[in-house]
Amino acid sequence: MAEISFVSEEVNGIVKDILDTMLGQVTYQQNKMTQLTESVIDEVLKRLVALKKPYKYLVSCVLMQKMGAGLHSSAAEMWDITTDGYAHVRWDNKTMFCFLTVFGVSI
Repeated sequence: MAEISFVSEEVNGIVKDILDTMLGQVTYQQNKMTQLTESVIDEVLKRLVALKKPYKYLVSCVLMQKMGAGLHSSAAEMWDITTDGYAHVRWDNKTMFCFLTVFGVSI
């Protein structure tokens, strides 16, 4: 069973590596955030699919300028807790926050 369980720690490591690489030296510029968000999501999905695990993945990414604004978010799921799961990474640099969530649903 452990072979097909969603391992949040593994996914968190992958996501943190991607965010460090893709966003580490980036300065927040509003006109570039749509493309950057799409690129981050694409890379996360590419790396997860390369694991060749029996999952469908859903990825949500929020890039937010550091301006002192609040952000509240919520998600709910109804799934098989023995196989399905999620990973959430909060990441930041000098100019932005990134909140990235991966949901893994076994197939």
